[in-house]
Amino acid sequence: MDFPSLIKEFGDKLGASLSLSEHGTCSVLFDEDEVVFELRDGRLFMTIDIGSADGRDEDYPRFLAHAAAAANTGFSCLGIDPERNVFTLTHILEGDMDESGFEQTVTIFVCAARHWMDYLVTRPREGVADKPFDMQGLPDILIRI
Repeated sequence: MDFPSLIKEFGDKLGASLSLSEHGTCSVLFDEDEVVFELRDGRLFMTIDIGSADGRDEDYPRFLAHAAAAANTGFSCLGIDPERNVFTLTHILEGDMDESGFEQTVTIFVCAARHWMDYLVTRPREGVADKPFDMQGLPDILIRI
């Protein structure tokens, strides 16, 4: 199924009208966490802000290490938006995908983002970033928008 159709079906499942704009973008809120979808060159980019990078220089090595190995990111990429100085998580989808696979990918993406949001809040605790992110309650995540 193509990405515009997957997004529309995903929105229907959430009970929301969801479609890409003329610029190929749209977003959806999961609680207070906004996932931005952007269709570019046949690829669908999902991006979410995970927290401010202000004063977080000591976190860069850990973020880079996890990004390089796709560890605790759901095969997404940790990064920084230099214009807004915020850490981001991005996942790129390409090729054919069915509704179930799309929903699962979005769910894992949001769970991974919340894991890193928790890390930024609780960083003083050792090992928060190194433990696997919590996948319990995944079905519930999709009905809270």
